[in-house]
Amino acid sequence: MTKTKERRISLRLNEEEYDDLTLGLKPDANLNAFCVPLLRAGARRRRFPGIDFREAGERQVAWLAGTRWPVWLVVDLLDELQGDAAAAAKHMRQPAALVRMAAAYAKAYADEIKAERDLASGRSELAGLAQVLPHVESL
Repeated sequence: MTKTKERRISLRLNEEEYDDLTLGLKPDANLNAFCVPLLRAGARRRRFPGIDFREAGERQVAWLAGTRWPVWLVVDLLDELQGDAAAAAKHMRQPAALVRMAAAYAKAYADEIKAERDLASGRSELAGLAQVLPHVESL
């Protein structure tokens, strides 16, 4: 396992900003652990303005902003269409620029997208579904 060097930052918030940030958190919550995903998502949104993030359990999943399309699914569609962004955009009824943004994000964060695709493909099998939905039975 590779150990990455951590960098520290310091933030100053006024009372209102702090209250907004901590609203709903348990008193013993780890504020650093809570803030890191927010900062990471904010930095990625700035770099890729067409990408937004949704919480999925303990992780955040990249989505095309304003749509129901997770980036990993856009990548699957692009693979099926041999990388034809215009055809994918037409199929999705979204601007081609947004499809290209998803492709650029997927290239920049290939490991993350691969993990999401692997998770999705595992859930499509009965065993994978049974892990998520324990009451599922085979016929």
